[in-house]
Formats: sequence, structure tokens, C-alpha cells
Amino acid sequence: LHTIKQDDQFLITFMRACKFSLEKTKEKLESFFTVRGGLPVWYDNWDPRLPEIKRVISAGLAIPLPGYDKQGRRVVVMRIGLHDPDTMKKDDIFKTTTMMIESALAGDTQAVIRGIVLVQDLEGIALSKTVGMTPALMKRASTVQEAMPTRPKSIHILNFPSFMESIYKMSTSFLKQKMRERHHVHGVGDYSAMQEELGLEVLPLEYGGTNSSLAELTQ
Repeated sequence: LHTIKQDDQFLITFMRACKFSLEKTKEKLESFFTVRGGLPVWYDNWDPRLPEIKRVISAGLAIPLPGYDKQGRRVVVMRIGLHDPDTMKKDDIFKTTTMMIESALAGDTQAVIRGIVLVQDLEGIALSKTVGMTPALMKRASTVQEAMPTRPKSIHILNFPSFMESIYKMSTSFLKQKMRERHHVHGVGDYSAMQEELGLEVLPLEYGGTNSSLAELTQ
């Protein structure tokens, strides 16, 4: 840990996440870098020009939205239903998503203080696209989330199909109770509760908002 970044902005992010407890901050920092060292498949070669990463970005699987919601939080839209299992590996999707979220939050003091919101849109998801979503992969994802200094304050899951029920239960079983309580599952085409919580200004046109379209934001 003596070799890590030690600038004020980087360290204060962890301090805020741990409510300024020095011991918890040290534990969080150790966990953060342990995860990075143990998961090179997700953290090495963060280069958006690599074909496998560029493919995920261009497909619009992860889109940090410009602006903030009604509570001053950053919002990230995730659209796993757009992934092509023939050309995209699950690890490349997680790697690209992690890279984009970290890049979007870099230097954003308000997002660090207020937190972030994840909007997971499952439209277009098919049973064939869930192959590879193993318990080991879900456990790895939850470990990464726990190690991050900024965790989602709210998670909205849109267009939830019935066949995803078992996968959803498996993925949330690795989370702490506090995080599970932040999940909100919505039926197909029902955006009303999300609109009420986040506000229309930050949401894309496809979700009844007044922000740009998802296609424009992907570009």
C-alpha cells in the first residue's frame, strides 16, 4: 500500500465512503487493491481502443448519464440485453463497465458525496445470453462492488422477465442486506417509480425523460 496513489482527492473518496473512520478506510483501501491485484482479467489493459472493449462501448451496454438526479446522484444505465454472446465475453463486459463507471466518477466530488444510481435495463435479454452467469462470476462481481469506495445508493431493474428470477436471486444472495434493500424491480415498460425517484431531467427519452436519447448518449 506504500506504492498506491496518495493524493488528497483519491484518499478523501475512501474516507467519505467509510464515514471518516481511519481503520475502515485502511481496510477499504486494502480490499480495493487486493481485488485489483487478484482480477487482472478485469483490471489490466484499460484501453478503450482494444477491439473487445470498443465493441462493448459501441453497443451501448453501459452509459453514464450527463447531469444528476433529483438527489444530486450520478446515474449509469446498463443494458445487458444488448450484448452479443458470440462476440462478447462476460469478463470483457464486466471489465468495460467497471472501467467506464470509474472513469465517469473520476474527479466528480458530488457523485462521491451523493452517490450513484444504477439503472439495469433487461430489455432484449434472452435465456441464451445468461449462459456463463455462474455463481463464481456473480460472487466476483459482488466482491468488486464491496471494494469500491462509491457504491450504488439505488438500483432500478427495468423490464424484468420471469426467467431471470433465479439468476437475480443468485446474484443478490452475495450482497449484504443493506444493498439488497436498495434494489427496485419493475415490470416491463413500467418506469413510473423510477421517474418519481430520479426525476425526468436526468433520464433518457426512452424512459420518459428529457435527456438525450440512448443512441446519442452511446455516441
